[in-house]
Amino acid sequence: MYRAGLKQRRRRRWPIWTALLLVLVLIGGVLWVPKHLSAHTQITQSKAVVTTVVADDGAKKTFDETDFSFKLPIDWVKLPAVPSQYHMYRYSSGGKTAGMQVMEVYEDTIPAKYAVNNMVVVQGGGTGIAVEGEVSDNCAQFTKDATSTNNDGILAKWQGVDFLCDLGNQSRNVAGTSSLGNLNSVAVKSTTGIEHKFFFSYTDSGINPKFSVFVAALNSFGMK
Repeated sequence: MYRAGLKQRRRRRWPIWTALLLVLVLIGGVLWVPKHLSAHTQITQSKAVVTTVVADDGAKKTFDETDFSFKLPIDWVKLPAVPSQYHMYRYSSGGKTAGMQVMEVYEDTIPAKYAVNNMVVVQGGGTGIAVEGEVSDNCAQFTKDATSTNNDGILAKWQGVDFLCDLGNQSRNVAGTSSLGNLNSVAVKSTTGIEHKFFFSYTDSGINPKFSVFVAALNSFGMK
């Protein structure tokens, strides 16, 4: 529209080559920007380390006797022999708990009336011994005649196996072994086929008695 006294502007037009160049720049930008702005993080994973965890149940040493051997904690010692009608061996804890735990091994000559407070069922297999099940609680808890003062013990059962329960001394912590059909005895054969009978006892005078040492010793027992 023309107006008097007003100079009319001319609309600027872009040359075709300029418009074409602009289009090319835009296309190049679309292709270049994503490629060069994307993350180029390289993840490096360290080499896997495999560690074997071994339970430490304490160092052991072997007590090597004439007919047999077995293992006890490294600080245990063999006690001197004492005059006895029985063929027996005695061992004691050492170190900080010296004398608080004592283990006795009777071979062939076995006390028939040895009464205990806790019982361990064992089974002879070849030249070794295997512990069957758990160590019993104090037998006063499951033996009927709880008022008895019989020093010879009261016949009781644990896991169907006979043993003598020491109801006259209920506060002691003495564990002993029996096997099915053999009161206070288990039969084991030597490597030459000769049969021997054994009875094992373990006394723990500590405040919180633990019979794990006794069980481990029994499981490590082997005839020669």
